[in-house]
Amino acid sequence: MAYSGRYTSIQKVVEDVFRDAGFNEVDWESAVAWTVQLMGKIGIPYQYVTKSTNGLDGNHPFICIENYRGKMPDELVNVVACRKVLFDESGNLVNTSPMIESTDLYHYTPTDNSARDTNSFSPTVNITESEIDEYGDITTEEVQYETESLGGKAVGSSSYKIQGGIITTDFKDGYVEMVYKAYPIDVNGFPMIPDDEKYMAALQHYIIYKIDWKKWRAHPASPGMKALVNDSEQQSDWYIAAARTKAHIPTIDGMEKLKNMWVRSIPKPNEHHTGFKSTNKQEQRYNQYPPNRI
Repeated sequence: MAYSGRYTSIQKVVEDVFRDAGFNEVDWESAVAWTVQLMGKIGIPYQYVTKSTNGLDGNHPFICIENYRGKMPDELVNVVACRKVLFDESGNLVNTSPMIESTDLYHYTPTDNSARDTNSFSPTVNITESEIDEYGDITTEEVQYETESLGGKAVGSSSYKIQGGIITTDFKDGYVEMVYKAYPIDVNGFPMIPDDEKYMAALQHYIIYKIDWKKWRAHPASPGMKALVNDSEQQSDWYIAAARTKAHIPTIDGMEKLKNMWVRSIPKPNEHHTGFKSTNKQEQRYNQYPPNRI
């Protein structure tokens, strides 16, 4: 991304509106509402902060699922991913398994597991495992697993649905770690935006446009006021497009990541099960023998 990852308070932008547009006052409550509107219009992921319900660094604790339901964080904007987490008797995290969004039309109806999994997947699954022997030859073996014991390789991943601030799962009790996007907030409770000139200009001109629009609504017969509103709207639209476009410009490291994802001879279709941990890694290919076995 072209954004730096830093954020700034909207207070600086509102001060720019005072200075550049010559307004005597700006309603702070309206400015906050317009900021949230603008973030929805621009719609890029880099304007939000990524959080996780892992209980670390001030984050919310793991979502507790009771009777198939759990409460999601209040500041959530959208969900990135979820996984089921398991703890031992001492409270240590011992296993995780990915979750997928449910396509079950009857997901919200609690059902006995034996009936819920009917025709979903076999209780056992055959997985082909391969390794390179001491001579550099690839050997394969067909191994049969019980789906309950596969852990991170589970074919029958748990599923969830989200509605009304509640996450509903297909398991009755347990814990869920959710990675999600949230609004960045400063110490005074004001929303923050990317510390970037294009983004700050987009918010500045959007606030100016909204104030001009309100003035025109009070005097709709004024042709001069209508021309001013049209100019403000045009400036606002231009800077919104500029802020959105800049987010699509990758860094050098970002381009390297994309290259490693695209230039592959062996596809990696199951990266979701590992949380896309190695999707950005370069593929390792051996023409004859691995370097450590020559």
